[in-house]
Amino acid sequence: MVFSNTIFIVWLFVLVDLIAVPLATGQLRRKDWHRITNNLGMMIVSVAALAIVIQTPLFAWSRENLWTRPLWMQGLIFVALDLLFLDFCNYGFHWLSHHVPFLWRLHAVHHLDREVDFSTALRTHWLAKILGNAYIGAIVLFSGVSLSTFAAVKVVSLAFSLYTHQSKIRMPLWFEETFGKVFVTPCFHSVHHTPSLPFTNTNYGFIFTIWDKLFRTSLIRKPRAPVRFGLDHHADPNFFTLLIAPLSPTFLSKPEQVKLNRKGPRLMSVDDAALGKIR
Repeated sequence: MVFSNTIFIVWLFVLVDLIAVPLATGQLRRKDWHRITNNLGMMIVSVAALAIVIQTPLFAWSRENLWTRPLWMQGLIFVALDLLFLDFCNYGFHWLSHHVPFLWRLHAVHHLDREVDFSTALRTHWLAKILGNAYIGAIVLFSGVSLSTFAAVKVVSLAFSLYTHQSKIRMPLWFEETFGKVFVTPCFHSVHHTPSLPFTNTNYGFIFTIWDKLFRTSLIRKPRAPVRFGLDHHADPNFFTLLIAPLSPTFLSKPEQVKLNRKGPRLMSVDDAALGKIR
């Protein structure tokens, strides 16, 4: 029942973001439909592969073998701690996806999108989806996080991902300066999708910005300025190429690593002009 309700809530978020938000903000243009359907096709393949390889066997096995925490570790405080813990784990896998060559080729499918909107959040290579969920699933099983808490975190993470990829939504400055201090916002995440380093290798957070600030991978920009997206060193291939080509070492070489200034302040600033001039 928990997972049935979770699936319903997840798809409710998706449908609202697919229809209501784009229509309200004027994002849906005729020329966008090919790219959007391409992205949704990637999502369908990824979800199907995930269900077959990971979710169905995991749920069947976990019913008999999942470690259950004692009662004193099942209160709301531990649910909040689990939310922080799993968000940190997601941050860690995202970081790995940018620094391990094989994972980067898979994750680059997400970054190759030349526009960033709701459909970009759903655009994931099928093998990246399997590996990411195997990683987080193993953590859940061995840490004792309840499946209901895990499901709730997945819903919250999806909601934030759909929201933070709405690059055309301009939030008020006061909102960015208050809410954005703790939580990831579209402005914060848009830096991560710019085409050049060191910008691409920053702002890995899903829900909270604390991990980027703590590990000095945070770059901020002032809202309002236009930002280019995609990866300049590689064009966005067609749907079938995206499914198979990332498995080959020749598909995408690992971008040159540019170290952030670790002697400077933890929170580095990027002015709008610099981001706008990325080529």
